[in-house]
Amino acid sequence: MKKLWLVIPGILALLSIACTPAEKPTLKIVTNSWIGYSPLFYARQKGMLDALNIKLVNVVSLGESRQLYESGVAMAFTGTQYEFFQSYQKDHSLMPVIMFDRSNGGDMVMSNRSIDELKASQQTLQAYLEMDSVNLVVLKDFLLQNGLVDKPVNYHNKDQAEISTLNNHDDSPPIIIATYIPYNLTLQKNGFRELASTRNNPDLLVIDALYTSQQVFKQHKEQFVALKKIVDQSIASIKHDPRDYYEQVKSFIEDPGYEEFLSGLNDIAWINRAMDPAIEEHLKKSGFPVRDLLQ
Repeated sequence: MKKLWLVIPGILALLSIACTPAEKPTLKIVTNSWIGYSPLFYARQKGMLDALNIKLVNVVSLGESRQLYESGVAMAFTGTQYEFFQSYQKDHSLMPVIMFDRSNGGDMVMSNRSIDELKASQQTLQAYLEMDSVNLVVLKDFLLQNGLVDKPVNYHNKDQAEISTLNNHDDSPPIIIATYIPYNLTLQKNGFRELASTRNNPDLLVIDALYTSQQVFKQHKEQFVALKKIVDQSIASIKHDPRDYYEQVKSFIEDPGYEEFLSGLNDIAWINRAMDPAIEEHLKKSGFPVRDLLQ
């Protein structure tokens, strides 16, 4: 009888272990240091991702995020619609899961000519941009919306640091530049002016979202659903306590000053909640799927 009492606790312990819910499998997400993705960094710093066994991989650029996802290092990645369409060409099961923000002035088109002058010009337009980026989307939308798609264009693939060294001279050809903050400030000093931006032209739409494959979504649906709620909570925290939010995320977004951080928030608009019908229609026309987005 004494031996039986010694065995029973061991049996109960094994039963307890067997009845414990299995730990959630790791969901690895790759993202880059951009203010629009800062809700993920805030959630990590607050420990909200640990309970879901979600791990973040932080990289420098959007292109690097996409490449790491495609190489299998991560199971989901953040990016603009440009990165989505690039990966979608290789995997038609790719889907947007969570929306973050849209650019609200952070991306723009600049030129040394007015739109009417560009239309009237008989010269080839010299376009400067980062070709393998959302710059290309912004520029193509601009050309389409302003009746310039039939004009001859010579594309120059440069990084923004190089582009910002351009200067406008009296004999300069017509130049159009797809750029973004803060490089526009230098270009303004060099004789270029803004023709359109994501703030004053709703047709220049740049959005940020989280993407994954249908298979991964099915395997980790519970984690994605919980992550959507955490993203919403994190964005709400910006309004409630912006200083604390800034302190949590600053080291992940290149450590800007607090005032610069607040200014940067003005260059995006959060679209994690119900999407504006005009934005939704624009995305649908471009072939961007919105039906499976978590609400």
